[in-house]
This record gives sequence, C-alpha cells and structure tokens, in this order.
Amino acid sequence: MKQTHHSYKPPHGWGREAEWPGEGLISEATFFQIARYFVVGAVSTVADYGSYLFFTRGLALSAFDANPLAYLFGNAVSFFGHHFITFRSHGKPLPEYLRFIFVSIVGLGVSQAVIAATLGLGAPDLIAKAAAVFISGLFNYLCNRFWTFRPIVHRP
Repeated sequence: MKQTHHSYKPPHGWGREAEWPGEGLISEATFFQIARYFVVGAVSTVADYGSYLFFTRGLALSAFDANPLAYLFGNAVSFFGHHFITFRSHGKPLPEYLRFIFVSIVGLGVSQAVIAATLGLGAPDLIAKAAAVFISGLFNYLCNRFWTFRPIVHRP
C-alpha cells in the first residue's frame, strides 16, 4: 500500500490504515470542518424549523411574522455551535459575534425574500420555509467561512 503524509486512520479495531479518500481534493481537516458545519447546521435548522412550527401552529402567527423569530433562535444555536465546534475559534467572541449577527441580518433578509417569493408563487408555507432555509444557509456558510470565523493572522 502506498504511504502518504495524509493517511486516514479508522477507529480502533476497524481494520488497517488506508489512504485518505479525498487525497488531492480536500484535506482531512477541511473535510471534517465541513462535516462539523453540516452537523451544527442541522441542529440549528431543527431549532429554526421546530420553533417556526411552534410559532405558526402553536401560537398561530403568520409565516411572515414567525420566520424572523424562528430564524433568530436558530441563529443563536448556530453561533455557539460554529464558534465552539465547527471552527473551534480562538478569536475574540464579541467581534466574531458582531460579524455573525451582521451576516445573519443580511441572511434574514435573504430568507424573508425567499419566503415572500415562494409564497407569491403559491407554494405552501412549509415549502417556502424549506427553500428559505436552504438558500439563506448557503449564503451564511460562505460569509461565515470566509469572513466571520476566518483564522487569526498574527502580524509582526
């Protein structure tokens, strides 16, 4: 078996060492960061969507009124998850949080626009919400990956 400096080590007892399947495409560290991003994203999406159901079905708020509340709740879950788990940030939490909030506010605008557009096309509100979660989630990922949680660069 060809040995490289990037080797995948399966959990103890799962067999022999194998080459990293993404060799040449993506580093193991980036792969696992993306995996953590999806897990935290899934948890925050459940918080967003679950609270949306509570607001619309339990409290009888309109989709347009419930969406910002649900979005903000999911957003809080998302910040703490991404700060501590996804990016394992060593940056100062306050500046990161302020950037995160800025991205989230713009992302909320994206989410609201998608809700308005899909409801305007006659889609059911749950489909509109699903589209908004996907599109605003992609927007937020790109902004947070390259701006909010960017690695700290120490200059001499």
